[in-house]
Amino acid sequence: MRHVDVAVAGLGLSGAAVAWAATRRGHTVAAFEAYAAGHRRGSSHGHSRIYRRAYLDPFYIELTGRAGRLWERLETEADERLLDRVGGVDHGSVREPERMAALLREHGVA
Repeated sequence: MRHVDVAVAGLGLSGAAVAWAATRRGHTVAAFEAYAAGHRRGSSHGHSRIYRRAYLDPFYIELTGRAGRLWERLETEADERLLDRVGGVDHGSVREPERMAALLREHGVA
């Protein structure tokens, strides 16, 4: 039997992230997925996802900034573009646009 440091069951968003992070830290990883690549049974299936920075909570703005840097690193390592940044519109008085704009400026988000 071969020794592995980390076993990951399920290669959805969280499982794939755990396997990637453990591998980056030098651990041997065995990853298991019940379905074929590209299946439609998970919460992360389909061809598009939203990655946004606009939150009223500074903690989430910081987390999305860190996530963005990790996406960029993954793109570099994979030598493949993974994100298409196309902008977005967030509006309405309930969304507190002035406060949101100020928070984004404070965190250096264009």
